[in-house]
Amino acid sequence: MFFDTLLTKARIGPYYFVNKHMMKKATVAGTAPTLVELEEGKTYYWCSCGNSVGQPWCNGAHKGSDFTPNAFTAEESKKAAICLCKQTSNPPYCDGSHANA
Repeated sequence: MFFDTLLTKARIGPYYFVNKHMMKKATVAGTAPTLVELEEGKTYYWCSCGNSVGQPWCNGAHKGSDFTPNAFTAEESKKAAICLCKQTSNPPYCDGSHANA
C-alpha cells in the first residue's frame, strides 16, 4: 500500500525511529546553517552523520554507522543555506530546525 512506503520519523532522546527502525541521532555539527555557492549540474554529498571534518560535505566519517551521505545535484547555480545541525526535514537544506537542536 502507498502509505506503507512513506517515511515516518520520530525522535526519542539520542535516538530516532525511521519507519519503525531505531537509529542513533546525528551529531550536531553546528547551530546555524552555512551558506555555500552551489554550481548547476554538480553533484554534492551532504554529511548526514555530523562527524565529517569538512562540513557540510561528507568525508567518509560515517563508515561503520547507519548513516550515509545525502547525494544531490544542484539544479541551478545559487547560494544555499545548508544544514549543519543535521535535524532538518529537508536535507541538505536548512529548515530552521537548529533552533531546537
